[in-house]
Amino acid sequence: ILSADTKKADARVSEALGMLRGRAVIRLRALQEVDGRPVSLSEDYFNRSRFPQINEYALQTLSITESLRLCGVSDYFRKRTRVTTRLPKRDEAEILRQPHNRPILVTENLDIDDTGKPVSFGFTLWSGDRVQLVFEG
Repeated sequence: ILSADTKKADARVSEALGMLRGRAVIRLRALQEVDGRPVSLSEDYFNRSRFPQINEYALQTLSITESLRLCGVSDYFRKRTRVTTRLPKRDEAEILRQPHNRPILVTENLDIDDTGKPVSFGFTLWSGDRVQLVFEG
């Protein structure tokens, strides 16, 4: 976990989480590594009124799944994943330790609980030459 902070939900985040624009969301940024090399940088948003302690739990457990369990969500599911590609911003390329002119894969994710209520919305930036994404239905 690189950071955990509170922000105001912009239009995209508020729509995905089913909340009013400008309401507080908790943003978690995390870096995933394999064999000491960064493979992805994620940014996940949670409705602060529903999950007021998720940032604390995430910093303690280093696991979003465990943090959600501590917040009362026993299980959640991926409702949607959208995949695009683009060049990384300079700071993203630095964090991923890759050239800024090498494309990254971007996944936009929406997770829901077993009642269909949004749990999290986020983006993951993948170093394109270090990963393979496989979707099975």
